[in-house]
Amino acid sequence: DLEPNGVSQIEARGLSDKLRSHISQSIRDISVVKDRYELIERTQMDKIFSQFELQNIGCVSDSCAVEFGKILQADRIVIGTVSLIGQTYSVIVRTVDVESGKTIRSADRQYKGTIDDVLITIMPQIGNELITGEKIVLPMPVVPQTELKTPEKTGLSTVLEGLFGKDFYLASIPGGSFEMGSDNNARDEKPVHTVFLDGFEMSSTEVTQTKYRIIVVKNRSSFKGDENLPVENVSWYDAVKFCNKLSEIAGLDISYNESTWECDFSKNGFRLPTEAEWEYACRAGTKTNYYSGYNELDLNEAGWYKRNSDSKTQPVKQKEPNSWGLFDLHGNVWEWCNDLYGKYDAAGVRNPLGAQKSSYFVIRGGSVKNDPGDCMSANRHYNKPQFRNKFLGFRIARSAGIED
Repeated sequence: DLEPNGVSQIEARGLSDKLRSHISQSIRDISVVKDRYELIERTQMDKIFSQFELQNIGCVSDSCAVEFGKILQADRIVIGTVSLIGQTYSVIVRTVDVESGKTIRSADRQYKGTIDDVLITIMPQIGNELITGEKIVLPMPVVPQTELKTPEKTGLSTVLEGLFGKDFYLASIPGGSFEMGSDNNARDEKPVHTVFLDGFEMSSTEVTQTKYRIIVVKNRSSFKGDENLPVENVSWYDAVKFCNKLSEIAGLDISYNESTWECDFSKNGFRLPTEAEWEYACRAGTKTNYYSGYNELDLNEAGWYKRNSDSKTQPVKQKEPNSWGLFDLHGNVWEWCNDLYGKYDAAGVRNPLGAQKSSYFVIRGGSVKNDPGDCMSANRHYNKPQFRNKFLGFRIARSAGIED
């Protein structure tokens, strides 16, 4: 069955049965595949799974598909997810070859409507596409993944203004979905995969040296001379300690255990953004190389990089912000993320938290020392948590919807 995100297990099972029905119909109707494949009946599958004490749900990775396929003695397995974000359903399905473990064909749809609409309109299209590879144009309009809107300042911004002044605020980032990564650049940006995120809050700029000194006092930054320069020469540990101390001053729960360095996302305090949150916030609904466009001229409008900065950090908020009111996500200084660095999962996921084990943490955004390619929305890099240099800083985030 499709893995449910925001829908009930019963609804997911109903959509799965509808997809199964149309795959079966396509196999019977299309002469090319008619004599090559036979669908395993649900009752037979349930019986086999019960013998192995397995559930016919929750399988979204290629390795899981291969394992289930071998148990069922199948040549191919269809796996996927169905999610509901706001009023929009998202169905992502793919066929995995059991022997090779590779995805043979995939299909995805987004649809604003009722569950019945998805059953009647979407599932037949996906069933046909998985068999034929031909994508049918939707007969009803698809709404955008996220309706962009300029964020308003949050209530906590009043506290932050008292500490830092009116130029520093938290932007409220709406929940939604996006395609994370890129197929056109570095290997670690692949595969492009769908990510679903709950709403969160993020500082409109990188933490500046003035703001950092108010909370931490000691400023190790190399570039000085302007109070609005981003703080740099900070390790991942330094950034996390800043988040905890700011949370305490603001009367919030601290998010990080400074013995284990684990982040508790159920707390209302400050933290570093996850890698997925960072890219989602950076893109703000765009699919281009930069939120400002595709080429270097577009990058020049949005960020500071090697060829327009003399390799020196620049005061924040001098370039154009994105649609969500965030500045300097491209260039100026690299930004620490909360996640351990690792490979992406090809499956659609909700609120991913990075690798479970690694010696490195993710950094994003590029810097004044870097070429345009390092400043792209999808570009990834990493460093050890104790690492510091003059091109590495951070911005803060906070989980939304948690009582202050």
